[in-house]
Amino acid sequence: HESITLTTSVTPETAAVRWFKDGTEIKASKKCVIKSEGASRTLTVNAAESTDSALYTCQTKDDKQEFRVQVKEIPVKFAKKLEAVKAEIGGSVSLSCELSHAKGKVTWSRNGVEIKPSKRFQIREEGIKRTLTITGIRAEDEGEYSCESRDDKSSVTIVPK
Repeated sequence: HESITLTTSVTPETAAVRWFKDGTEIKASKKCVIKSEGASRTLTVNAAESTDSALYTCQTKDDKQEFRVQVKEIPVKFAKKLEAVKAEIGGSVSLSCELSHAKGKVTWSRNGVEIKPSKRFQIREEGIKRTLTITGIRAEDEGEYSCESRDDKSSVTIVPK
């Protein structure tokens, strides 16, 4: 999720360059920022993902500089797991946990079935905190609720009374 910055120098300072990713030319965008200052030529790839792993090349008319880039994904673990909560029929309950870093994606599920946000099921992300709030609890909401990241899982059982 960090930025990749590749820098090289050219002579003469006016030399035009083209950047390539695995042989395909890179066009400037929000994701790929291309800069030219004096003799310096820089490519910044923002919010790197594993799909940005590649052989990057900065090419002038008759020379090139290659950069082999390997993006490693930080494991998304739970720093704070789900805790047991009391659920009363008709009431509401919030399940929350904390991740090892703020960019982690999670999936909420009940008895193995993914929960999609709705009027009764609100899903929130605030920094490293992930929260599922269930309103208007019914007897059929009983079950094992889990929050799952790419690398970890936390579960808790809810039995409405």
